[in-house]
Amino acid sequence: MSPQHRAAAGSAAAANQAFADAYLPLSPAAQSAREHAADRGVSPIGPAAAATLTFLAATLRAHAVAEVGTGTGVSAVALLAGMAPDGVLTSIDNETELQLAAREVLTDAGVPRQRARLIAGDALGVLPKLTDAAYDLVFIDGDPLEYVEYVAQAVRLLRSGGILVLHHALWNGQVADPANEDDEPLIVREALQRAAWIVLVGGTLVSMLDDVSNWLASTDLFWVTGASWSSDVTDASSLTELGWPEPAAFSLTIPFWPLGAGMVLALLAGVFRYGRQLRRDTAGLV
Repeated sequence: MSPQHRAAAGSAAAANQAFADAYLPLSPAAQSAREHAADRGVSPIGPAAAATLTFLAATLRAHAVAEVGTGTGVSAVALLAGMAPDGVLTSIDNETELQLAAREVLTDAGVPRQRARLIAGDALGVLPKLTDAAYDLVFIDGDPLEYVEYVAQAVRLLRSGGILVLHHALWNGQVADPANEDDEPLIVREALQRAAWIVLVGGTLVSMLDDVSNWLASTDLFWVTGASWSSDVTDASSLTELGWPEPAAFSLTIPFWPLGAGMVLALLAGVFRYGRQLRRDTAGLV
């Protein structure tokens, strides 16, 4: 692309962004959060991006959302607006002052305290303490140099069918330029590649493991013997006429004690894990 075409494309993209940001009016809570951000010199996500978060949370009817980068609450307001009425947002930020402003915004907006868990601390120290496969959506708006680690944690946190959202995923168009090897676009590019690889390989492995587990379960529960079909299963003559093999007899063995023992152990593990998770998740609450 020539410099002239690149400049024209950049101008058109800026015009489109401005139009999208001004398209929807801001709610009082969103306006308040943006004013707090301006007062503190913080650059929050744009109105169009905030509307996208609301749309995604509403589409999922999200009950549990994790966020890296609370800021002054701009994205928190957007996410909570789309989440289920009883949904809980867990938001992490190492800037306590910003989180206090976000708490003020949410309180003024009438958001119950239990619906917004604001945890002050380093994201890479807090995320490992959150419950696996318990979140409908994870929104990352933290340090771009840590995006690779954020993606790894987000994949662990998301339930099946959950959504991972990365802010600055294209880093102002710099990620798409392979010649740009600055730290931020380089790390974000690696994070995107890691996410794509996890989706591709993870999805394939899940499918393969599902098939293997089904096969193992069937061979364990249904042990086939003999070489002829029993006539009390179906009419043998009708099958052999169609080219099927001679009827076979089979026996069925279902070992119940391993299933029962496994259920008891899983229940005990769940009880102990829930108690441990409560202690972890309440640490550092603002």
